Amino acid sequence: MAFNPFDVFRRNQKILFAVLTIIVMFTFVLSFGKGDFFDSVQRWLGTRGARGGRTVALVEGKKVTDYELDQLRGRRSVVNQYMAEAGERAVFNLQKQVAEGTKEMSPERRQVVQQFLAFRPFYLDPQKAGLLRNPQVMQNPRLMAMFGLTPEGITNDRKQNIARFAEQLDGIAAANNSKDVDRETAKSARSLLDLDARLPFGQQALYFTNQPNANRRDALDFYLWLKKADQLGVVITDADVNRLVNDEFFNAVTTDDWKAVEGSRDRGRLTADVVRESLGNEFRVRAAQAAVLGREYISASGFGYEAPYDYFNYYRELCSPATYGLISVPVDNYLDKVEGQPSEKELREIFSKYRSYEPSPDTSRPGMSEPRKVKIGWLEAKGDEPFYKTAAEDGLKKLEVMTKVGGFLIAPTGGPAAASILVAAAPLAAPDGVLARKYEDYKLQHQRAVEDDWAVKLFGPPSRPIDTSVIRAAAIASLAAVLGGSLTTGGGVLTAPALFVAEGYAADRSAKLATLPAVFLAPVGGGFPAAALATTASQLRATRPFPLDVVRGQLAQQVREDLARMICNRDLSKLTEDLAKLAAPIATGPDAQAQKDKAAAEALKTLTEFVTPRGFRTGASKEFHDQYSIILDDGLKPLKEKQDAAARFQFPPIDYMNPAFLGIPFFFDANPLGGSPKPAVGLYQPQTYPDHTPGTIRGPSKDEPLFLVWRTAEQPAEPAREFEKAKPKAEAAWRREKARELAKKAAEELAKQCESLGASPAVIEQKLLDKKAEFAATFANKEARDRVETFELPNVARLVSTSNMLSPTPQVGPYELKPTARIPYPSQGMYDALLKNKDKPLSTAFSFADRPENHYYVAVLESRFDKSADDFGLTVYGPTSASGPLGATVSGRHQDELRKKARDLALSLLKVEFRYDKEDEELLKDRGDTVE
Repeated sequence: MAFNPFDVFRRNQKILFAVLTIIVMFTFVLSFGKGDFFDSVQRWLGTRGARGGRTVALVEGKKVTDYELDQLRGRRSVVNQYMAEAGERAVFNLQKQVAEGTKEMSPERRQVVQQFLAFRPFYLDPQKAGLLRNPQVMQNPRLMAMFGLTPEGITNDRKQNIARFAEQLDGIAAANNSKDVDRETAKSARSLLDLDARLPFGQQALYFTNQPNANRRDALDFYLWLKKADQLGVVITDADVNRLVNDEFFNAVTTDDWKAVEGSRDRGRLTADVVRESLGNEFRVRAAQAAVLGREYISASGFGYEAPYDYFNYYRELCSPATYGLISVPVDNYLDKVEGQPSEKELREIFSKYRSYEPSPDTSRPGMSEPRKVKIGWLEAKGDEPFYKTAAEDGLKKLEVMTKVGGFLIAPTGGPAAASILVAAAPLAAPDGVLARKYEDYKLQHQRAVEDDWAVKLFGPPSRPIDTSVIRAAAIASLAAVLGGSLTTGGGVLTAPALFVAEGYAADRSAKLATLPAVFLAPVGGGFPAAALATTASQLRATRPFPLDVVRGQLAQQVREDLARMICNRDLSKLTEDLAKLAAPIATGPDAQAQKDKAAAEALKTLTEFVTPRGFRTGASKEFHDQYSIILDDGLKPLKEKQDAAARFQFPPIDYMNPAFLGIPFFFDANPLGGSPKPAVGLYQPQTYPDHTPGTIRGPSKDEPLFLVWRTAEQPAEPAREFEKAKPKAEAAWRREKARELAKKAAEELAKQCESLGASPAVIEQKLLDKKAEFAATFANKEARDRVETFELPNVARLVSTSNMLSPTPQVGPYELKPTARIPYPSQGMYDALLKNKDKPLSTAFSFADRPENHYYVAVLESRFDKSADDFGLTVYGPTSASGPLGATVSGRHQDELRKKARDLALSLLKVEFRYDKEDEELLKDRGDTVE
């Protein structure tokens, strides 16, 4: 019988499997990522030469390898974390010292320290307060202005507050008449202030900010500075390191703290001696840079110096805005111009490459898989439906409305029926409780209306309400007539009182106007006539609110409406609770789908029985859609209108909301812990719209109806498994790619034609319109011609300042290429090209594509407003403007630029001095790995 190797395997399979299990476990233990056993062996065998690693450069004839630079980066990373953690402990200790010392300070000096502690989280270091990571703050200009924040995270008055507090604390510490506790507490607060400005933020932050540590090139620069420190004879002993580190934190780190910091490090990577040596190298490099550059150029808060004219040129280049005119070149216009057919091989390559991707409108990458799709149902609740009006009216009748209305302040305790909602008896002891509250609201609204009146604004607020003489016969007659009309026609319940007040205002304004000549024509030197002043003072008193008896009927009607909305609110909340109990169970096994179908059917029945008698306006999507197209379904048009209206009333208003993003909440639930959204599951689970908050329903308001939405059906995502089934998608992807090539070529040719449209903005603008018309005429199809559009992108600058009436301070930040209906998916390439060409001659033309490459655009520089020296003085360089939002931001950027230029120049000189040679660009690239 011939030898069969499988016989050996069958006879010894237990032993073989045991050996294999041990090998797998051994491999798993030794494989933990970069720096593990196998990674080290690979470097030792394949990349380490005589000195370890591949040569990156030569410095004074000595090889510098990638391994050495990675090792240097790793050590620098550890000591930066070491210093950051020690700094945090110093801050904690200083806070404790200041808090304890404040209790014993003199009252007048205690106030300074308390004010410092109160404002410290917001003004001195907003990043540590978490404000810059709070979207509710960063997306609300009013809150940003309140905290003094700009989009770049710079506080408008940071420097002013630091300087003010530093001066005050230094004054207390140096005062001869200060108590010891005053001086020591002020010194601790001053140290805390300094650490606030110096300590990094985040786990990967850099403590030694004088030299970055982001990649191998930074490590190579650090290596060169170490050479310079050697040349300058900078020597730091272990004792020096201990002293410098303690001085760095004002001796606020205790011995136990240092032990804790030492214990938190990875001792397997760096020993205590290596850490001390690495810390010494950091201080040596800092000393060498200070000797060569000056201290002002190595500190993140240092101040460099440059001539005012150079500063003005920097400001002009940074802030001078430009306006571009654009012509769109849609890729869709070239789909029918693609010639030929793809080969079977090309289609299979497309299918193989993109089979695991779902289609997405924000990328040029095609998707062969079918995405998840759903259908949506919705209802609109206003609270004024006949069902709820009847429920409120019946309840009021049973409880003798105008004498027992106080009982309706309670929340409903049962279902939607009025009899079960209005059951509490305890509050009925206070008759007219709700009505009294409504009357107080009415008086408050009346007072605000009077204060907003133009005459009151002109003459100042009234000293006291005037007497009731303004309630004239004509006004009362108008009240009676309009009141009757409102109650019989269903008009607004306060229409009659409003007109009555308007009648009083009209008479009041007439009386005030009659006094104007006497007031404004008074003798210049003799003051106002006493009679005119007396008459004016009398007329300036605001009309008094109507007595309760006059507006009782209207206020009672408001009570009914509020009660109806309250019943509706409770009704909808009860519905969501009932449907949540009917949610489809997480089922497995052969009957899993049957269980889900049963739960969905019960939920649909409950929903139908609820909606039908209440008369809500309802609707549903007509087709299955993915998250990008769901909101465009005709059946969901009211939801789209609701969302658009909500966007217009935000601050600042949102001009355009991409439909692709509006559908995301139908598919995902927000993570309450702030992480990534979770896929939304389950059918017939209502959520409010457009905020999509599950749980408690707040119900409709007087002016705003409530929308509830829910998924009615779902098609799960389906991976692309069969080529034949996905072949149409592959063909469409091939055709679109060819159309992109045609559109790109057409855009480049059109850009060449637009390079010399003129030298003035008006001429360029008109000729650009002519070019657009000529280009659109090349398409025979009207739909294709309509796709070609021309529009402008104004105020393009590296730094822009915007202001509006609702924001107390201008908003300063980088130019934003926001999504619009014409550019729904702007790309980084578009942004870069617009800024790169803004300072070129007028009529400069170029082309670029959006992110999904569905549109190419030809951009023509139409105009540019070059900032003048007067603008520079008024907004940046003046005594007051230098500390304003724009001045502070421009100055901060300018100082960063000065420090960078100084360091780059110094490094260039170091490379010459130390015969730097043979740089390997590939090896200097950051590998993106975690440093050792």
